Amino acid sequence: MIRPPKHSLRVLTASVAAAIAAPLTVFALPAQAVVGSPGADNTYAFTAKLVIGEHERGCSAALVSKEWLLSAASCFVDDPAAGISVPAGSPKSKTIATVGGGSSAVRQTREVVELRQYGQRDLVLARLAQPVIGVEPVTVSATAAAAGQELTSVGYGRTAEDWAPVKPHSGTFAVDAVNNGEVTISGKDDASICMGDAGGPTLRLVGGKPELVAVSSRSYQVGCFGVESAEGTPNTAVATRVDDVRAWIADNAKQTPAQDYNGDGRSDVATWYDYADGSDKVHLWDGGMHGAMQLPTVAYSADAGTWNEDDAKLVTGDYNGDGRSDIGLFYGYSDGTVKLFTKNAKADGTFEGSVVSWTDTDWTWARMHPYTGDFNGDGRDDIAVWYDYADGSDKVFTFLSKEDGTFNKPFTAWSRASGWTFDHMKVSTGDFNADGRDDLGLMYFYDTGEVKTITLPSLETGAFQHDQVEGWTSGSWGSAERTSVQSGDFNGDGRDELAAWYDYSDGSDAVISFSSTAANGALTARKEIWRADAGRYTRDHMRVVGGDYNGDGRDDLAALYGYDDGSLKMITWAANADGTLNEPLHGAEKATGWNYDRVSVFTR
Repeated sequence: MIRPPKHSLRVLTASVAAAIAAPLTVFALPAQAVVGSPGADNTYAFTAKLVIGEHERGCSAALVSKEWLLSAASCFVDDPAAGISVPAGSPKSKTIATVGGGSSAVRQTREVVELRQYGQRDLVLARLAQPVIGVEPVTVSATAAAAGQELTSVGYGRTAEDWAPVKPHSGTFAVDAVNNGEVTISGKDDASICMGDAGGPTLRLVGGKPELVAVSSRSYQVGCFGVESAEGTPNTAVATRVDDVRAWIADNAKQTPAQDYNGDGRSDVATWYDYADGSDKVHLWDGGMHGAMQLPTVAYSADAGTWNEDDAKLVTGDYNGDGRSDIGLFYGYSDGTVKLFTKNAKADGTFEGSVVSWTDTDWTWARMHPYTGDFNGDGRDDIAVWYDYADGSDKVFTFLSKEDGTFNKPFTAWSRASGWTFDHMKVSTGDFNADGRDDLGLMYFYDTGEVKTITLPSLETGAFQHDQVEGWTSGSWGSAERTSVQSGDFNGDGRDELAAWYDYSDGSDAVISFSSTAANGALTARKEIWRADAGRYTRDHMRVVGGDYNGDGRDDLAALYGYDDGSLKMITWAANADGTLNEPLHGAEKATGWNYDRVSVFTR
């Protein structure tokens, strides 16, 4: 830390105390950017503006993955001079991040729902409630800044003339020194780091692209609006290094996994148990550190007569976009009425009360086949219902989710007059073309014995492309009855794969993945990712589901297995970096008290 005798470095969070002297018309806004040039609309679009509390503080940040910002820990404490230790978890005050630079076309607002500080360094990762779409995250540099290099700092803090600029500003700085976890820099051409710039990115241009080397921490704020600097005050600032904690950032700034009901960064398995007395319970099997499932906890209970499990089609997804998966069910009544009930997840791993999101009397419950995915790319999961009409036609209806976890009325998202039979297909959802929206992926089993993988890419509206995208084809795959499918990003490359579990007639089993590298999501690449010899597993004793159960950023497979002695066990197949699956890891077991036939598993 620089400590000259007559001057002291100031923290850079824009605070209420600093705003008291300002006119009230300005006080309603957070003080916000680097004294320098305003960026073009999409220049440094990964730079975010943070508003903490009721405009108590303003800061800046950098988008380092679709769901995570990197900022200064000092932004999230009341008095940085007293210490910058930030508790892990939700921010103390509601924090809103705006990402996308000055362009309204890409600007997006997200709430910060989780903080993770690196040790006692002025550095914190902030998880957003929903992913940011259409903005490329900045690359974190693998090498430190060096004395004499020129860097660019960006932020939403004050400028020399403006208390609250609407666009991020940038300035050029020279590196004076690199010491331990900090970089000391000096402004060039009157550039200065100002209040509100804390957490903003400090960048180095490599091959024409910016790389993040540090985030702004403290400054003398020379030339900043409202700051009186004594003559001779150096135009110096301190930024917190990020290159030396690049691995920590990569390990933590991962996409929130599907079916994470308690928000701990690992997928869980939710099961519905239909008790013999007519009561029902939803249990959560929590994913452990290495992926082994923990003993289940009760997340919801219903008295006898509330539900008939045979009349429920279960669905699950993060319908309100808070980072925790919710549950729902389409319930068919004896009078022909169908209702969609949803239950939002709470932070303690239980669920709120049921909310009716939709009611209809013209749909036939038995012809509805629901699937979950974020089909319009807004960061909240939606529901697509494949409706198999009696006349042989098919339609997909999309229920777009609302911010409260309920749903809009369904609309026709795809249709086909004839040619397909639902019983001939196995369907799953995933982002197969890496455009930020989930698609429909399926294996279709023709009467000729031919099998094809088919993708129906989603559109920005939540509808699906009418023309099917065909991928891998085989004339010798086998039967639909021996095939079950899941989807997931098993190799962590940002694209989901379609995984088919095949139960061979000789008692052996294999999991085959189908992946795409094409913009249209064609699932052309076939790869065997796991195999078991005959006798190890009986497929009709398993309820298989996908998710990231060890929190490593790659999806795995899990199964509730029912043994002949009546016991039940959760088994996990963790994924490797090449997309193959490890040998199974046995987790929690229910030796007595449960009947396999009374358990249903929530899947997407």
